[in-house]
Amino acid sequence: AQKSFFEKGVVFQTCNIDKKFPFKQRFDMIILVQVIEHLLDPKFVIRECKRHLSTKGKILIATPNCDAVEFMIFKKYWDGINAPRHIFIFSVRAMETLAKKMGFTKRTFFPLPDLGIWALSLQNVLQNLPFLRTRLKNGFAWYTILLGMLFLPIALLTGLGKKSSCMLWVLE
Repeated sequence: AQKSFFEKGVVFQTCNIDKKFPFKQRFDMIILVQVIEHLLDPKFVIRECKRHLSTKGKILIATPNCDAVEFMIFKKYWDGINAPRHIFIFSVRAMETLAKKMGFTKRTFFPLPDLGIWALSLQNVLQNLPFLRTRLKNGFAWYTILLGMLFLPIALLTGLGKKSSCMLWVLE
């Protein structure tokens, strides 16, 4: 039988690190998934995270990718913008440059295709057309999940390179 993370002694902690890193200890892994684009000072947060890494620690960062194919297609309707909640939108090059300037010697990029960004971007276009506007429930139109499934092949293809909806970085 497989053991859960908790049974293996893995401890998860959450916090709001926008202004202060509230932990004194060092971590083997710090995970920022869909976080840095919401922060007023992502450079400060990454610097603080780096200060709190163990010797072989890593930071995982997942964030929308403004190099994405769908950004080129949907432009102002691209869901990765998500204004006003997203303050910063990073490109692959910008993340690479930031990580390098912050002193990370190993920076690994992984494309993260996201069906949701495709579907919500198209939903944004359709909602802007008065004759196609529909009521949203929790931010979604009734058809949005179906749209996501239609975009599966395209999302997977864009995930083969640096043009994916989102990007995952492992910084060491």
